[in-house]
Amino acid sequence: MYQKPLAIVFVSALFLALNVQADDAAVKTLKLMRACAGCDLQQADLVYADLKNADLAGANLAGADLEAADLSGANLEGVNLQGANLTDADLNGAVLKGADLRNADLTNANIERSDLRDADLSTVDISAERYSVVTLCGTKTKEGVQNRDCR
Repeated sequence: MYQKPLAIVFVSALFLALNVQADDAAVKTLKLMRACAGCDLQQADLVYADLKNADLAGANLAGADLEAADLSGANLEGVNLQGANLTDADLNGAVLKGADLRNADLTNANIERSDLRDADLSTVDISAERYSVVTLCGTKTKEGVQNRDCR
């Protein structure tokens, strides 16, 4: 039976620990500074987080738990929110231009005044009336590409 040399096991464990610490550091930075553009925050626990006006442009929040988080006015341009839990989140006035929201849960999320230009919501269940209070241009929805607000 093959066994990995102890040095490889140690280095692998150290690498894994460093990755966890880096994610923890990114979460702490985000909560303290309300800025973490381009950060890897996959699977992050941000339930009830106060991220009002935060700069998360280009961040990876795939699978993150943002239940009841305050993201009002946040810059979420180009953010990966695939599979994220945004239940009861406040996205009022948030910029989600080019964001990937496929398979995200937006149940009861406030999306009023949000900028969803070029965002991908092609697998998200949102009623047509909720789209009436957001900016849509090149936005992918279950109903097709929406260009209502293009100029």
